[in-house]
Amino acid sequence: MSIEAFVPIQGFAVKANEFIMRSKPVADISALLSKQDPGSFNLVGEPGTGKTSLLHYAYRVKLGSRKTQKGLYVWIGASEILDYDAAGIWRHGLECLKKEEAAEGINRPLDIQTREARDLFQAFQAEVDWLLVKGGYARITLLVDDFDLIVPVMGVDSLRWLRSFVTLSDGRVVLGVASTDPIQDVVNKHYLPPSLPSPPFNYVTSVQLGLLETHEAVNLINKLAETMGGMPPDKGELRALLDEAGRHIELLKIACEYYFALKAKRRASKKGDRVSEGVLWSDFRFDSQVRSRCRQLILRRLTEERLALTSIDEADPHVDPSLLKQLERKGLVEERANHWKLFGEVLSYWLPRWADLGGPELPRTIIKADFEYLPDQRQVRVVDRLIQLTALEDRLLRYLASHSNRLCSKTELLANVWGRNRSITVVEKTVNRLRARIEADPARPQLLISHYGGGYLLRTS
Repeated sequence: MSIEAFVPIQGFAVKANEFIMRSKPVADISALLSKQDPGSFNLVGEPGTGKTSLLHYAYRVKLGSRKTQKGLYVWIGASEILDYDAAGIWRHGLECLKKEEAAEGINRPLDIQTREARDLFQAFQAEVDWLLVKGGYARITLLVDDFDLIVPVMGVDSLRWLRSFVTLSDGRVVLGVASTDPIQDVVNKHYLPPSLPSPPFNYVTSVQLGLLETHEAVNLINKLAETMGGMPPDKGELRALLDEAGRHIELLKIACEYYFALKAKRRASKKGDRVSEGVLWSDFRFDSQVRSRCRQLILRRLTEERLALTSIDEADPHVDPSLLKQLERKGLVEERANHWKLFGEVLSYWLPRWADLGGPELPRTIIKADFEYLPDQRQVRVVDRLIQLTALEDRLLRYLASHSNRLCSKTELLANVWGRNRSITVVEKTVNRLRARIEADPARPQLLISHYGGGYLLRTS
């Protein structure tokens, strides 16, 4: 039988932007948006968990809107922005707002020639103000997909403008964003603390997406089977699909495409198609999208998380319970019959092939002004002094250097530099000792910066 028989039939399955009901997150978002003083939210989930679908569903049905109030929902897709800078972001937002106005029958001319981000923001703000004051709208809900794509290029000023714009509106402007990581973590990664003295997104409620509920996964499988024109799967087929792809929404869809395409081929073949399911799952696992997604899920993990995933896959019962819960929230593991398992056999297959791959390669030297780190020699040059680091100091600096200009929490440093069964105070003591050796004035550090959130970053730019 040719490989073409296993290729998913294009267009038969649930479309990428079609929403599969997730009762709890939908209820959470609806509760936030239906309040008299509605709250902004951040939909957080690993790649492929359906963030875009859920956010677009909220847009389409005007989730949480009050029948007694006139509201406008604005869809802003960050991946559709043409010019990735602050001005391009505000221009795109303004265009999306005008598109929604046109759909409502509002045709207010707007001719913006400026290329300045501040002018475009002020035009956006003025348009929203007009809708609220003269247009008769009680609330404007801005729904931004892939928000983490634009944070690095927004700049400090735009982040501050957005925060003030939303928080000073008295609940009349609501922000809903989807991102892979919590948006405040994304901001911390790209902006140094002195530039943003207060967290710009501490007013946003996080809504975490993980695996589908079991009944939601079964409903999805039945819907895909119906779309193919076949009979509903029996219990054995449901078990096979859930064992292989788990309740990960994207991977389960692709598994169903392969499985039901094979069933359709069998029905159409007069000779009878007897290809084993082992061959089917092999082709599923090596599907380019499946392979890429599993690789992404694994390589996004911290070293501590990868070790935990490997231990779970090997049925090691000695895994930190807090780590288990963290991985469960992210939709990477689940508890079955009182045992923790990876969400599907497909992840178990790819984990040992990628778990040992590291993050970005550490450059030979990291230089800032009169500071140079020489990892090969385990040395630091500060002005005209050459300092030989201890093994522990080098491990700490090496980790911070490989994540330079990004906030690393004390818990993250403890896990990746020291390992288990150590107190958080060892991080603080080692950082203070390292500062005393590499900073010109340890009381006013310029390289190894503390952060109000309880972590440190190595500032190299």
